[in-house]
Amino acid sequence: MHEANPEQEAHGEPFEVVTRTGLEIAGLTSGERDAPPVLMLHGWLDNAASFGGVMRLLPGRRLYAVDLPGHGRSDHLPQASGRHFIDWLTHVEDIADALGLEQFELIGHSMGAAISMLYAGARPDRITRLVLIEGLGPLTDVPSKAPSQARRSLIGRSRAIGRPPRRLESLDEAIERMLSVRMPMSAHGARVIAARNTRPVPGGEGEEDGALEFTYDSMLQTSSILRLTEEHLIAFVGEITAPTLLVRAENGWPVTPDVAEKRLAAFASIEVTAVSGGHHAHLDDPTETAAHILRFLGLE
Repeated sequence: MHEANPEQEAHGEPFEVVTRTGLEIAGLTSGERDAPPVLMLHGWLDNAASFGGVMRLLPGRRLYAVDLPGHGRSDHLPQASGRHFIDWLTHVEDIADALGLEQFELIGHSMGAAISMLYAGARPDRITRLVLIEGLGPLTDVPSKAPSQARRSLIGRSRAIGRPPRRLESLDEAIERMLSVRMPMSAHGARVIAARNTRPVPGGEGEEDGALEFTYDSMLQTSSILRLTEEHLIAFVGEITAPTLLVRAENGWPVTPDVAEKRLAAFASIEVTAVSGGHHAHLDDPTETAAHILRFLGLE
């Protein structure tokens, strides 16, 4: 478990839980303990702090924004573990159980939204409301592309195993790097993510003062060995019983109209709304996104 800097936890109280498999999961929580619970799942290579601004604007709920395994300040999975996208469902199940959540509302962004969709379809009895921010499911593929997908995954895995964390001379370097390789986001948003995704380089001979390294698991940058088909995904969506809100950003993640239409039609109940900004709109300027969530959850 990575040590937290209290100055970086201003938008929630830090917490830790240990899952049934022994993984230590970190996160941020806020709200009255007896209020209805909400589990919040961030995007790929993001962390719990990405929800900090939204958390400040959502009264009336007990909010749990977690660092998914391999992100932020949570434990990494063993390198021998698989990284199939569907495996995230087991981690959500274990985290919810460790937090003592029997039924809860689920909010996900990007990768976290895709995980939330699948989990809500697999466990409809546990999810009372579902909010998807800039995410309408994982990448899918046709069966004929499975061998090439597995090949790409195996090659990437070989390169990632044992790769040391990238060394950074400062937090500003981490921010610059994120802004150069990630989907467009504000410098403020990059700083929020980078502050929780870095740590001081462990002591060693020749170490320069102030050097940092990214905390995320390098294995997260490898491809899933097998993708779901579109038919698999539609089947999961068809099992979702929770009323659902999809928040899409005007300049966000592109989803082709025909794919979006088919996926949206599979929901029993879904409302779609738009906010200004890009893929990290909930982080860059949380006001609009939080207002839609407040209304959807009946908290206005």
